[in-house]
Amino acid sequence: MLVTGALVSAEVRCRQARLRAGLGHASSISDELGWTASTSAHAPIGQGLDREYFLRKAALLDRVALAEADGPDDITRAAAEAAGLLMELDDAGVICDPRAYVRQQYAHWVTRC
Repeated sequence: MLVTGALVSAEVRCRQARLRAGLGHASSISDELGWTASTSAHAPIGQGLDREYFLRKAALLDRVALAEADGPDDITRAAAEAAGLLMELDDAGVICDPRAYVRQQYAHWVTRC
C-alpha cells in the first residue's frame, strides 16, 4: 500500500518512488500534481521548499508538456522555466537541454533515494 500526503517522511517517499520504479511505472501526473500542490501549500511563501520539491515540480511540468505536445505553448514555457530553475539551484550551468537535465536528475532521484 502506498502512503500519500504532505506529511509523509522522506524515507517513505523514497520507498514509494523505488517501488514505482521497480514496477516500471512512475507516479501518475495527478499524484505528482497533488504532492507538489500539497507540499507548496504547507510551506511559507518563498521558504521551506527543498530540491526534491523543485525537481518533482520540474519533472511534473515536463511530463504535462510532453503529454500536451499539441497544446498551448504556456506549459512548454513553464516546463522550460522550472527546468532552468532546477539547473540554477543545482549550479549545473548550461550543460544540456534543461528539460533533458530534469529527466536525468529525476531518474537518478527515483533510483537513489
